[in-house]
Amino acid sequence: MKRTTLFLLTVLLVTSSNIAISQVSGTGKFDVRTSIEKWVYFLASDEMRGRANGSPEMKVAAEYIADIYRNAGLTPGFGSEYIRTYSLTSRNRTLEERNVAAVIPGANPALKDEYIVITAHFDHIGIGRAVNGDSIYNGADDNAAGTASILAVASSIMARGLKPGRTLVFVSVSGEEMGMRGSRNYVAEPTVDLKKVYVNLNIEMPGYNQLLGKNQFYMTGESMTNIDDLIRSFKHQSDWKLNSTYASAERLFGSSDNIAFAQVVRKDTINLGVPSTTLCTHGGESHIHRPNDEPQFIDYDNMTGFVNYLTDFVVWLSNSTEKVVWTNSRYERY
Repeated sequence: MKRTTLFLLTVLLVTSSNIAISQVSGTGKFDVRTSIEKWVYFLASDEMRGRANGSPEMKVAAEYIADIYRNAGLTPGFGSEYIRTYSLTSRNRTLEERNVAAVIPGANPALKDEYIVITAHFDHIGIGRAVNGDSIYNGADDNAAGTASILAVASSIMARGLKPGRTLVFVSVSGEEMGMRGSRNYVAEPTVDLKKVYVNLNIEMPGYNQLLGKNQFYMTGESMTNIDDLIRSFKHQSDWKLNSTYASAERLFGSSDNIAFAQVVRKDTINLGVPSTTLCTHGGESHIHRPNDEPQFIDYDNMTGFVNYLTDFVVWLSNSTEKVVWTNSRYERY
């Protein structure tokens, strides 16, 4: 990458960080709509060249995400650091990548030693075959939108002074597009006891809704756990609801980072892992892994509603006394 482009990215990083400070720290106010749009536009800009794993742009993205967590007031998720580096091998090349993690400690003495791990991947596939002259696969919905969503949930909780009962661990992972490598790295070297993880909620592609409809989301693997029962028992002031009719939802259970938590180890024919799911609003639109997945096509108003719903749901879930259990005989708790 040219030095001038890296310089411009650094300027954008510092500028956005300063904006995040003014929106969150000490003000009690956080503008979800403005923030998620700004973050998606940055992560999915042409200057970020599609955020391919191992690229200079992914290092910039990791630092950008870490600054947002830091400025929102979250505790570092890797000891005293927000970023942890790991290596992955692809086509006989060793690539350096990074996961970013931050924590909101639980406030309930009886629950704070349990964890809700909230994940979203921030990598994409980089530069590819040109379509109508465009070769940058920006990855706005996949998954800059998911990344921005969990950043906004974390920032909203801090800005509103909400008190989760269980400890919340936010993990922005790389390597998803290369086989969930970042989430598998985190599970292999967790920062918390996986046996005490209450649930993993993964956010993927929440920026489009043309086919599913507004104010609706689906969860992958609805038949796998009782997470759907908990979602339905959550009463929210908005009209957001779980859609159980999306035909591909079951098949997609193994297609995103939640599967790394679901399959920590295998014992005979049983997968031992943390009950998990991916929450999504994408209904099969044709932008996946194409250059037209650009930030101007995201429905930021609908996404704002989803973030607000998620924020309240996560805090409610962190105080729930209900157990999260596997309901599929091929899975058991780790």
